[in-house]
Amino acid sequence: MNAIFEKFRNILHDGQIERRVQYTIEKLFNVRKQAFKQNPGVIPELDLIEEQDKITHNISLDDEFLCEDNLNMFKFDPSYKEKESQWDEIKKEILGEYYNTLG
Repeated sequence: MNAIFEKFRNILHDGQIERRVQYTIEKLFNVRKQAFKQNPGVIPELDLIEEQDKITHNISLDDEFLCEDNLNMFKFDPSYKEKESQWDEIKKEILGEYYNTLG
């Protein structure tokens, strides 16, 4: 995110953009300055995992990855509809009333 905002900063300093775009970028900087309070990463009602149980993986775009090519291929699942209905039941159990307002 820092790299992206640095690019925005460079765009602002170049001064070769329309006023409307400049104001939009400045608004983004204000949102960032306020720590994204209006745009939470996780809705509090859906934050179901305790802080000590959370696992965070930090990666960089420059990191090397061990790719598994077989995961990047489509495989037909004859029982797709059955599994989807099972997942829907699990979602309803976890999300409760919130899930019902989405669907």
